[in-house]
Amino acid sequence: MTWDKLSDLEKGYIIGIIDGEGYIGIGKCRRKDWGTIRYSPIIRVQMTDYNIIRFLHQTFGGSYCYKIKTPLKHKDQWQWAMDFQGAFEFCKNIVFLLRIKKEQAKILIEYYENGEFKNGVKLSEDEINFRENCYLRMKQLNRRGK
Repeated sequence: MTWDKLSDLEKGYIIGIIDGEGYIGIGKCRRKDWGTIRYSPIIRVQMTDYNIIRFLHQTFGGSYCYKIKTPLKHKDQWQWAMDFQGAFEFCKNIVFLLRIKKEQAKILIEYYENGEFKNGVKLSEDEINFRENCYLRMKQLNRRGK
């Protein structure tokens, strides 16, 4: 199902889930085999209610999994995630409705609209700097605490 086929009520519900329980970010990891850094845009929702996670997966695709929490006093959770191109397309549909995570969605969209994505091609210094800048801005918006 696509965003256009959802009712206004369903769209509002999904926006509330993303704004309240969701995460929009850019991950960063170093590939040991190549020595390069990889940036991964992602949207994620993690909660104890399987039915909502299943609804997100059936509606938009992506992936979902069961996460066992520790310490044992915490409930286990389900997680839905969408990354790279899927996260970009999803953000383009929801950015104008978000309130809390609007800036994160804008950065993810900027990352895709202005980045260079060619498999097997070494990134230029300008591209590396652009990706790092998007990553740091996103990290600042998503940090916890004061």
